[in-house]
Amino acid sequence: PDILATSKNVGGSLPAGAVITTEKLIDDFNPGTTPTLAGNAVACAAGLALINTLIEEKLVENAAAMGKRLTEGILNMSTSKYVGQVRYKGLMGSIEFVLDKKTKEPMPKKDVNWILGRLAEEGILTSASGPCGNSFRVQPTLDINKDQIDMIVNTFDKILREYDK
Repeated sequence: PDILATSKNVGGSLPAGAVITTEKLIDDFNPGTTPTLAGNAVACAAGLALINTLIEEKLVENAAAMGKRLTEGILNMSTSKYVGQVRYKGLMGSIEFVLDKKTKEPMPKKDVNWILGRLAEEGILTSASGPCGNSFRVQPTLDINKDQIDMIVNTFDKILREYDK
């Protein structure tokens, strides 16, 4: 894209945002234009530290690899008959649970709540969302490793086997 606007997580919970564009477009901006909250030194330092950490620790690459591992793991687990769709971009996404893969009948709210409770007991904190409330948001930190991804997948599989009984 020619222009990318971002905020929210740029400052690590501090008020920060960024507009990223090409040199050609930046030349068209009036050099005297300054937003009201521009230049907060603490927020800028936090944003710079975040960018440096993303690069140095290769967190974007890790998110892509671990997101792929999570998606494949969920789709390949023995209880995948309950998995409707798995939607991920990197480590951001959700897993939709259904009663019937063919009809896509959503898992009932009481069953979703039971699974959420069991996940919490096993140490996985998540929430359900989506139009039917049956999509589980699993969005781990960018530095997650293979063992932790496998633990998430194995825990989902274990709990869905319990649900299957």
